[in-house]
Parts: sequence; structure tokens; C-alpha cells
Amino acid sequence: MVGTSPVIAVAHAGSTRPLRDAKRMTSKLIRNTRSYDCVTYCSNCGTEVNEGAKFCSDCGESLTPESMTDPGTPEHEEAATVAEDKSGFQTARGVTAGIMGLLVGAVVAFAFTNIGGSSVLFLITFAGVSYYLYDRKHSARTALGSGLYILALWILAAPIMFYIPIIGGANTETAAGSGAAIGGALGILIWGFAGLLVAVIVAAVGYFVNRGAATPTATSTSS
Repeated sequence: MVGTSPVIAVAHAGSTRPLRDAKRMTSKLIRNTRSYDCVTYCSNCGTEVNEGAKFCSDCGESLTPESMTDPGTPEHEEAATVAEDKSGFQTARGVTAGIMGLLVGAVVAFAFTNIGGSSVLFLITFAGVSYYLYDRKHSARTALGSGLYILALWILAAPIMFYIPIIGGANTETAAGSGAAIGGALGILIWGFAGLLVAVIVAAVGYFVNRGAATPTATSTSS
């Protein structure tokens, strides 16, 4: 009997099976459908929760009717996205934070070359920037944009930090000291201007990266 549902097939086979078997099968299908419709998810982390549970087994969120979402709704899709973001190590965000930490750390180490302690400052800057950019508030794109902002600031400050010790330590009473002081001042002017141009470009890239990361959120909110 091609194209006939199992329930109808059982009903037609009255000579071999009682009609109550067909009714029992129909009731079972209805119960399964209803149990599927009752599946709920925690709106805080997106974890599937059992019917009647008072707290989420994953994040401990109180499961009031307002805090649970049904499949197929925008709230459930948002909760599932949150759960996906929280689960496991975010490779893209971690790599982005690490690379930006290395770049900023290298610029800081260069800036403090003539002051001392550049190696220690590199490690501290790398760890601090990487941790900050890997914070849960940042996605991979916003981590990149924020990292470019930080990098632009240090590119702007690096020439000043590099040449100030040369100017301050120069003995202007001697020809060599005077030459060092003049060279330091020229270095601040020349490399400071070049650093300003590079910093503006880097900051502009960071701005557009952050703007691109914020656009989908704004679009979904307006819709």
C-alpha cells in the first residue's frame, strides 16, 4: 500500500490487528510530538533543560517562564548563539588577541629601549593586551579593532619615548652631546610625524573593523 501512513495501514488491517493498536500508535505519536514541542532552553547559555527544572544545569540560571525559550524563536536562536560562543576555546579570538599582543609588545619594547627593561615590558604588555582582548566582551573582529587602537597609540608615543632619554642624557657642553641632543630632537620631529601618519592609518583600519563588527547587531536590533 504505497503512500499510506502507518496508522492508516494498521487501521485497514483490521483482520490481523485490533483497532486499539492503531489508536495506541496514534496516541504515542501525539505524545512524542507534544514532548518535542515542550523542549525548552536556558536563555542565558542556551543549554537544553528538562521540563520542570528550576535551575539550568550548566550555568545555574533560574528557569522562570520568562528565562526559557522555545525552539525556532529568535530568543532561542540568540541563546544558542551565546552557548556556542561560550563553549570551548575561541580559536579566532585567541589568535587575534595573541597577535595584537605581540605587535603592541614589540612597539612598547622598542619605545623603552633607551630607558631599560624593554624585555620585561614586552612580556607584561603582551600578557596584558592579549588577556584584555580575549575578554568575553570581545569577538574576534572587535578584538582586532580594539587591538589596532592600542597599537596606534603606542606607535604615536614610541618616537617620543625612544628619543627623550637621548635628549635628557646628552651633555650639551660638549660637541658630541650637543649633536646627540639635536639628533634626538630631529628624530622626534621626523619619526614622530611618520608615526603620526602610521597611527592614523592603523586607527582608521581599527575603526572600520569595529564598525563592521557592530553593523550586524544594529541591523538585527532594528529588525
